[in-house]
Amino acid sequence: MKSHCNTCGYITDHSKHFQEAKDKYPNTFWGGVRKFVWETLIVGGSTDMALKKLDEQDLVLTCRQCSSKKIDNQGKEFQ
Repeated sequence: MKSHCNTCGYITDHSKHFQEAKDKYPNTFWGGVRKFVWETLIVGGSTDMALKKLDEQDLVLTCRQCSSKKIDNQGKEFQ
């Protein structure tokens, strides 16, 4: 599978999608507690959970040429 970077135009080859953390919370117990407290109690639980889940599933791939974290056209296979 190939992903196209909009920053530099480089096409990165990869075997599958890599999911990288988009937030600044560490992947530990207290990081999860902080994320839960911030997103649920402070921001508010009125956000649409389906959209939130889709946003958490957003796939981010690092470009090998310019080290940009945002690569578009993911999942599109170039034939």
